[in-house]
Amino acid sequence: MSTDPVPPFRRNFDTARDPYAARNALGIMGSGAGFITSVTAPLSVTGGNLTIDLSGYQPLDADLTALAALTGTNTIYYRSAANTWSAVTVGTGLSFTGGTLANTVAAGGNVSNSGTPTVGQYAKWVTATTIQGVAPATVLSDIGALSTTVAAATYAPIASPTFTGDPKAPTPTAGDNDTSVATTAFVTAAISAIPGATTTVTAPQGRLTLQSLTPVMVTTQAAKTTIFYTGYVGVMVPIYNGAVFAMMSIGTEISTTTTDTTKNPAAIGASKVNDWFVWNDAGTLRLCHGPDWSSDTLRSAGTGITAVNGIYINNAAITNACGAGRGTYVGTTRSNASSQLDWILGTADTAGLYSVWNAYNRIDVKTAVRSSTASWTYGSVTVRQPNGSTFWKVSFVSGLEEDGFYTEFIQNGTHSASGYCIPGIGYDSITASAGAQRSRANQIVSNTMHGAASFNSTSLGFHFVSALEYASGGTCTFYGTGNLTSGLEFEFRM
Repeated sequence: MSTDPVPPFRRNFDTARDPYAARNALGIMGSGAGFITSVTAPLSVTGGNLTIDLSGYQPLDADLTALAALTGTNTIYYRSAANTWSAVTVGTGLSFTGGTLANTVAAGGNVSNSGTPTVGQYAKWVTATTIQGVAPATVLSDIGALSTTVAAATYAPIASPTFTGDPKAPTPTAGDNDTSVATTAFVTAAISAIPGATTTVTAPQGRLTLQSLTPVMVTTQAAKTTIFYTGYVGVMVPIYNGAVFAMMSIGTEISTTTTDTTKNPAAIGASKVNDWFVWNDAGTLRLCHGPDWSSDTLRSAGTGITAVNGIYINNAAITNACGAGRGTYVGTTRSNASSQLDWILGTADTAGLYSVWNAYNRIDVKTAVRSSTASWTYGSVTVRQPNGSTFWKVSFVSGLEEDGFYTEFIQNGTHSASGYCIPGIGYDSITASAGAQRSRANQIVSNTMHGAASFNSTSLGFHFVSALEYASGGTCTFYGTGNLTSGLEFEFRM
């Protein structure tokens, strides 16, 4: 069988130039008389029939013809169109020579595995050509080795991060009480769930008092060991949770004793100034006091208060009570020498003592101290309390230096000779006058004289004002009762 895709007889036939040559190309031999005498394969004559057997030959094909026309060596061809074959372009990094397609890139591109990776590991390059499976902790350790300069500029620290813009966090489920981040949505829902709570924030609505259900005391309350916070303009108190205030109800009133140590840092001490706070004890509002002030006029570092949106709160945690910023400041007291609290109205022969001050809902408190003694005499320039009596005094406490107080001492008397009767007011002193002194005296023996002194200021802490007197140029007769009554008047908002 011929392997030539084009049979020889066909090639000779196609190139023949006359019928005889074409006949001979087909291998047909004849006689002069026109008869076929012999044939050659693939022709055959049987029983007078001429046949051709082409089973051993390839039919004529344009693709094969195109391939047969190719002349390139060390070339890869591809069929780029019908009956068309084009050379393949060998790209960068490859070569084709002698029938072999090879990589020409320098060593390093081949990767091998080190060890046996397991599920959950991460791939890590350990050499230029080797990858190893490593645990997540190793990856985190490697990340931690980043340049601190790059890390500080790119990432927020884990401890006390500071975010910018509007950072988001998942909202915890209602009632969550762990260290999850509380989103604004969580806080709003938590406030709404508090019985009696409202998101409309106002100042505390009650008042400190030493008399149950009596927010404004009009009678003396002496040596008390229970203090109340009673509703006045309302019963709501704003309680801070570290993010927002929630208004909560005290019911009618709440109270505590001066000796309590379960919800207070300690029992009230003798002659001590203390601030008072309302705080939320797992849904129950309680009243507690802070630590003692450093002195009658100075808060210590642990007793400071700070304002958030106009509402004062404690700046440090209170032992047995609330954490820092969780107590709402409502007022200040000053205890007596027996560790008790007083609200004593000034009157005849009785000093005024007002040791309860309210931070909110203050009212005007007025009092007058007088003497029941009809008259007395004094002829010295040494300043003293009238008639040498210690009750000529009004003591008071103030938690914030916001309001001014006013005091006036009116004194009436007669002088035995040409001279003056001089009244005065001492501020935290019984031997020196403060403020203005005004006297009117007709310098005629035994004529009636009238004198007055006044003093006003702001104050912080525990203070007192005292009536004072002295005489100049002779002996004065002062009057305590009758038409020429002398008196010390005091006015302050508490």
